[in-house]
Amino acid sequence: GAGTWGERAVMASRLLPSLRVVSLDATGTLIHIPRGVGYHYYKAALRFGIPSRLGAEERVRLGIAECAAEQEGDEMCQKHGDAFSTGFFKAWREMCREHPNFGAGTRERNEVPSEAAGASMGATRSQNGAELDRREMAGSIAASEWWLRVVKRSFAHTGWPMQVTEPVIDGGLFEWVWDEFASNRTWSLYDDAVPFLQEAKRRGLHVMVLSNNDERLDETLQSVGLRSLLDHVVVSRSERAEKPSKEIFEAALSRYSGIQVWHPNIECFFIVHIFWLVK
Repeated sequence: GAGTWGERAVMASRLLPSLRVVSLDATGTLIHIPRGVGYHYYKAALRFGIPSRLGAEERVRLGIAECAAEQEGDEMCQKHGDAFSTGFFKAWREMCREHPNFGAGTRERNEVPSEAAGASMGATRSQNGAELDRREMAGSIAASEWWLRVVKRSFAHTGWPMQVTEPVIDGGLFEWVWDEFASNRTWSLYDDAVPFLQEAKRRGLHVMVLSNNDERLDETLQSVGLRSLLDHVVVSRSERAEKPSKEIFEAALSRYSGIQVWHPNIECFFIVHIFWLVK
């Protein structure tokens, strides 16, 4: 149909008087990375001086100029970034298969730990001054560890020698990338994101983000200025369930347990979920 996805969603709210809740995906729907993931990975490599650690033959093979530095022109950065993006998505898909849901797994795949294991984890957490999440499950890895492996594999799949890159990644590059990818230095809003959210709120709709993502998403949405327009941010890693499973939608709906989100004259309710399908 005509119009942006935002206009069509508002039209749907007119046609469905029983509509109470709109949930939206984040990446590719409200926010995006204009230059692509790979651009920022290559800039990180320059920032931490990886090209200068490579031999002449390696630089020629990778097409990197001998004088490559952080100030390298955007055109060249974009060229190398495109190669990094290919390596990144290969690494990302591998990690999704090996450690689903950003390392947390899902309720279907993971087993609940025994009392002894839970007590052990609780003791470790208590030493760090943090409370054991009641949803902690066996076999999970931290989101930071999950992304660390993605970064290392991205460099490897792009053809950069791991004996050179891994010490640099462990020595500060990863922490820098971790922070960059939670901020508005990397992410940008789509032009119609704020107008849509404002109009949805004006019409009395409850609006949340529901995303297959990790807990940093809340920080990212704060950074780009969207968080105040959202009731809730629900991410798959925290819920141990990924879209399109019903469990994550039930978890999202539970956020409105104190609010009537259904039409008083019918038994069911409508929730619209808006997302961009990446093939």
